[in-house]
Amino acid sequence: MGYDDGAGDFTFAASLDKAVEIGMMTRASADCILQKQYALYRRDLVDLSVSALTTPLADGSATLAESLAKKGVFTWEEGRAQGLIGGGQESYVHSSLRNTGAPKPEQSASSGAVSRVTKTYALPSGSVSADVITVDTSAPGVSVRAAMVNQKLGASAPFSSIVSASGADVIVNANFFAAYSGQDKFPVGHVMADGTFLYGVSGLTSFGFTGSGAVYVGRPAVFFYVRGGRNSWACYEMNSKTQGSDLSVVYTPAFGGSVPIKIDGTAATVAGGVITDVRAVTAGETVAIPADGYVMVFGNDFTSTSWYREPAVGTSVTLTPGLTDSDTSGFPMEEITAMVSGGPRLVENGAICTTLEPGFQEARFTSAVTSRTALGKLADGKLVIVSTGSASIQQLRELMLQLGCVEAVNLDGGGSTALAYQGKLIRSPGRELTTTLQIFTH
Repeated sequence: MGYDDGAGDFTFAASLDKAVEIGMMTRASADCILQKQYALYRRDLVDLSVSALTTPLADGSATLAESLAKKGVFTWEEGRAQGLIGGGQESYVHSSLRNTGAPKPEQSASSGAVSRVTKTYALPSGSVSADVITVDTSAPGVSVRAAMVNQKLGASAPFSSIVSASGADVIVNANFFAAYSGQDKFPVGHVMADGTFLYGVSGLTSFGFTGSGAVYVGRPAVFFYVRGGRNSWACYEMNSKTQGSDLSVVYTPAFGGSVPIKIDGTAATVAGGVITDVRAVTAGETVAIPADGYVMVFGNDFTSTSWYREPAVGTSVTLTPGLTDSDTSGFPMEEITAMVSGGPRLVENGAICTTLEPGFQEARFTSAVTSRTALGKLADGKLVIVSTGSASIQQLRELMLQLGCVEAVNLDGGGSTALAYQGKLIRSPGRELTTTLQIFTH
C-alpha cells in the first residue's frame, strides 16, 4: 500500500494503530486483536482483505484495488462486480463485534452541556457501535463553529494539526470534498464560517447554527445579493468553479488571489465596499480578487436580461446572503453564523428519509458498510453528532431515529471519518481534511 516502516510511516509494533488511522479498521476491532481475547476466523481474514483493497494507497493516488486493476491483476469490471471498486472504503469490523446479541456495557462521559456515549445499538438492520455526542447548543458558553483550513478553498491539513490548533471540545469532519490525488479539494455544499460564507452552492441538506445556539436544518436556496444605490445584483453561487453564460457568480478571497474566466461576459471588481472596475471579459482571462473585496462574474446571457443593470464604478455596495423567494427551509440568514452540508438526508420531520439527492446514489453512499459521520437535531433543539467505524446508510438512518432525531444528515465518511473529544483523537481519518465542525464550551 506504499507505507514504509523504514521511512517512519509506521512501526511494526503499532501497525494496527496505523490501520485505524487510515480507516482500514475500527478502533474497537484493533483492540479485539491486541487484547487477544477473541479468535480470528476465516471471515475476519476475508473482511480484512476487502478493507485493504478498498483503502487508498499512501500517496492517495488510488485504492489498492484500483492499483491492482491498473496492473492487470483483475479487470475493472471484476473489481466493480465484487464491490471493490466504486463502492467506497470499507472499514474492517472484528467478527465478535458483529453479533446482534446484548451490547457491550455503555461508556459515557459528560462535560455539562456536552456529553458523549459510546455503546453498541441494536437496530432492525443490525447492531452498530458508535460514539454519540449530544450538545446543548443553546447553553451558556457553548458555541458552534464551522472551519476550513486557513479559511481557504482547497487547503487541507492533518486532523491532528486541526485539533491541536483549534482548542475545541468536539471536532468532527464535515462536508464531502474532492479528496483524491490531483483533485482540488473543493467542498460539496454550503460552508459558512464565523458568519461569512466561504462556499455557496445550493442543493444539499445543510445544518445552520445561530449565534444564540438555535439549529436549523433544510436545503436553503441561497443567493448572494450585492446592493448599491437603487440597484442590486443577485449572484447565484459563491466561489463555484462553474461559470455559464446565464449565471452570475461572486468570488471572494477564500477562492484565492484571482479567478480564471471561463465564459464571455462582464466582471465587476469590488474593493473596500466600492465598485472599482467593470469590464468585458472573455474566456481564458484572469481577474484579480482584492484582499478586501470580491469579484462578480456575469455571463453574457445574464447581462442581456431586462432586469440587469450595469454596475457603475464608484458605487458603494454591500454583499449579504439571502434566501430566494421560493425557498421554504426557513433559515434566518441574518442570524446564521455557521453552516455545513451533507447527504443523503437520513431523517426528516421525525421519520426516516429514503430520498437520495443527486450525487448520493452510488453504493458507497447507500449499501456499503464503512465509517460514517452524521449530524442530528433532537425535538428539544439539541445537536447530536454520531461517529461510527462501521455502518450502512440504512443503519445510520435507524440509529439517528432511535436516538430521537427529528432531522439528520449523513456527512463525509470513509477515509475522512474523524472525531476528537476533549483534545483526544477518538477516530483518526486516513487523509487530510478541509472542513470541520467544532464545538466550544467556555
